Amino acid sequence: MVYKKLLSLLLCMALSLGLCGTVLAQESLVTLQYYSEYSMTQNIGPVTGWVGDLYAQYGIVLEVLSSSVEKTQALLASGDLPDLMKFKDRDSFLIAVDAGMVVNLDEHMDKLPNVENNLGAVLDYHRKYMSSGTGSLYGTPDQVGAWYNPVDNDVYGIKFRWD
Repeated sequence: MVYKKLLSLLLCMALSLGLCGTVLAQESLVTLQYYSEYSMTQNIGPVTGWVGDLYAQYGIVLEVLSSSVEKTQALLASGDLPDLMKFKDRDSFLIAVDAGMVVNLDEHMDKLPNVENNLGAVLDYHRKYMSSGTGSLYGTPDQVGAWYNPVDNDVYGIKFRWD
């Protein structure tokens, strides 16, 4: 009986020490919240698996939030947007721009050389038509051109068509 109690105590201590290491490792990670108006996914919460491991290599935990039309309206009304947001339509995006809820990317282009070098015409379009007349860059598109992909319909990612 004494051995069982001692063994249980030792196991609890070992588990506690393991958890302490996990907590210390997670303290160095930054959690970013991601919200997509397109997403009606059941996969909410921290991104796990190999993708989560990849983000963790860069010190990031990506937390996917559930979405709905009502939640989008509430977020815009409150002025408290998540760290990363994918807008479904121009109107929602411009509400956020007008209210000063999104970052002016022009002030950070020195940290985004690939965006500037590879998306010139697209960025000009966004500065002209998606800035509420300010001429500044507040977002980037996730696709350009007609949305039609007959080959990989089940593969999601940022897609740019240049034709």
